[in-house]
Amino acid sequence: MKKFLSLLLCLCLLPVASLAAEYTLPEKLMRQLDFGSGLKGSMTVTVTGDASWAQLLSPLNGANIQLRAIHTDETMQLQLYMLDGEEQQGLTEVYVDDQAMGIQSALLRDQALTMPVAGDAVNALLGIKDSENPSLYSAALNFLSISADTWETSWTPALEPYYNKLEVWLSSFGSAPSVQKGDQGETTMLIRYEVPVSEAKEELLLLWADLLGDDTLQGLLRGQLSQAQQDAYLNPNLMYYYAEMVRSLKLDGTLVLERQLTTLGESVRTEITLPLPENEQGYTQLHLKQENGATALTLSGDVQTLRLTSKESAVSDDSSTWQGTVQVIPNDLSEDNKAWSVGFALEKLHANSVDSDAREHDVTTWEVTVQPDLSHLAADDVNRAYYQDFAPITGKIRVHFHSKNAQSSPTTMEVEADLDFGDAALSLQMTLKSTSPWVVQPMNMTGALNLATMTEEQKTELLNEYWNSVLTLAAQITAASQPEELPLPETTATDLATTTDAATNTDLP
Repeated sequence: MKKFLSLLLCLCLLPVASLAAEYTLPEKLMRQLDFGSGLKGSMTVTVTGDASWAQLLSPLNGANIQLRAIHTDETMQLQLYMLDGEEQQGLTEVYVDDQAMGIQSALLRDQALTMPVAGDAVNALLGIKDSENPSLYSAALNFLSISADTWETSWTPALEPYYNKLEVWLSSFGSAPSVQKGDQGETTMLIRYEVPVSEAKEELLLLWADLLGDDTLQGLLRGQLSQAQQDAYLNPNLMYYYAEMVRSLKLDGTLVLERQLTTLGESVRTEITLPLPENEQGYTQLHLKQENGATALTLSGDVQTLRLTSKESAVSDDSSTWQGTVQVIPNDLSEDNKAWSVGFALEKLHANSVDSDAREHDVTTWEVTVQPDLSHLAADDVNRAYYQDFAPITGKIRVHFHSKNAQSSPTTMEVEADLDFGDAALSLQMTLKSTSPWVVQPMNMTGALNLATMTEEQKTELLNEYWNSVLTLAAQITAASQPEELPLPETTATDLATTTDAATNTDLP
């Protein structure tokens, strides 16, 4: 039950990551960056196969892509470029302060681009206007990075009072337990809670008010929220506005919670059904179900149904395995409007060690297999023809952190990734390392073009120009690095290119 209460609290409060007193190597790297260290690294990509996307990316094969990044309380700077021997080529720089984001690239003729960000670059990139409330997307990314240890040591104690309040509140909406008999003669109790949305809104406001007076939980939240997010959602002086915002939310109906328990009070099944406010995707209802270690999430609406099922098994301190499906099923299923039903198997392996040089190592390996899954349909179901088919995809990602014990010792992250799509394969190798800070130089924005005032077509044109320049530069660098070929034998008439061949070859890099 606490997992579902946690979800409700996350929807209400959106907690984000904090650091425990003793932290892992990934947390050490993030902490060093938060305290002003720089980040530098390199990346190479290898692409093979006949797929059109692989052919498009083939100029990147072997290109040495360099990255430099640093941020302080006021600014952030990111640099990307390629190396041609020891020479820097195609420098692209992103600069963000509390007012604007600037972009300048040699691949765009050094034309400066700018966009006001009001302290949140994520909002700017998503096109959210300054007059709108800041999004919580960046906070959600932090929330997803919370480790199990950090959750248990930092968040669980802080959220325990809210769990208890929710339990007490829900109890007033519960029906009398009904006794049920299972197929094997087992006895369970079913309790159903039906909560009017209007009541749920008022409880949300009470939780919000409690949060605004909770120094412990506020400290966890403020540690990772941007200043704009703090000002918008954690301001005690705006409680009147929060009340108006929640009560005016276009949401009606009833929140339904069902809990099936053993006679000893152990959870057998938990289900939650939530009506949803108006949204662009047309979803009207969210349904969550947890039973026998499996979790299913379903979004249903006027256009389509989105369903995610997952079951974790073989859980230990060193490994975990998940299996499940992701389905997107249109309401008007047809040959021109096909559904997706994708099965996945995901395995995580984790190991910590210390070598003879007193260097700590933290290695996590993820292996995944993705393939069509029509197991929910009968073998003779005619709708099978209306599901997308594709070749199985396999992947493996290995993330290796290592550092010496001292807090000032640099932390290195090495990433190796391999993806096989059947008709093409992609490999990536990347090394990133914390390093001494440097002085960030503000970007010269004289004559900059404002991205916020551009049309979508203009933005697409800029992006295409940049991407084509990246591929052209990569092709030039990799071609120059190839050893010079020996002269070919003298051609004969049958070796000469035809007019058609010559015209086709003009498209080659």
